[in-house]
Amino acid sequence: MAAILSATGERDPLRTYAVNQDGTLHVLEAARKFGVRQVIFTSTIAVFGPGLPPLVGDDVSLRPTTMYGVTKVAGELLGEYYSRRHGLDFRGVRFPGLLSAVLPGGGTSDYAPLMYYETLRTGGYEAFCRPDSQIPLMYMPDALRALVELSLAPRERLGRCIYNIAAFSPTAQEIADEVARVVPGARITFKPDPARQAILDSWPRALDDTCARRDWDWRPAWDLARMSDDLTPKLAALAARAGK
Repeated sequence: MAAILSATGERDPLRTYAVNQDGTLHVLEAARKFGVRQVIFTSTIAVFGPGLPPLVGDDVSLRPTTMYGVTKVAGELLGEYYSRRHGLDFRGVRFPGLLSAVLPGGGTSDYAPLMYYETLRTGGYEAFCRPDSQIPLMYMPDALRALVELSLAPRERLGRCIYNIAAFSPTAQEIADEVARVVPGARITFKPDPARQAILDSWPRALDDTCARRDWDWRPAWDLARMSDDLTPKLAALAARAGK
């Protein structure tokens, strides 16, 4: 579902609420009115908040610190309400930060894809986080496959509506080291932005996706190194088109 992401959303929280929350409600209500059998929802690690355990399971308390996270918690609960009240087959995943060959759109995890893109475009990048910042990440092909696999899973196998899914959880420094491997001479430095760093510090460092693995056989196919090898030439082409 379309949404205003975490960092952008903090600049205009009322608009973020209107777009994210009202949009989700309209989708669910349209599904009810027109007999749509299934709705797949895209949630996020931003539903979690401070005081998390090292490995965060599906049922850890949801205490988001951003309006984006608040709207995603509400979206999860709305979908579960429509499932109970109206029989809607509502299913969703909590995505890690996503990397793809498209430029990021205002999320707090943008430092990860921008390390690749800006290094390819200019030779270096100043990340807005600490080197030890660590959140779950995922390559877009895995994310898209997860939505398809969850949609096709037999309903009787599913023990819940919303699932954590995980792939890899590198520190920002580990990403920088990986960029240096695929882009020799990369110059990556760190200058934490207090607002975005605070959001990162409130998010999980790693997700427990045991339920997804058990209920619909979820398995990630891409790790950090394999993603880097595939993503780098795609972002290099994008950077070349943008002009160095």
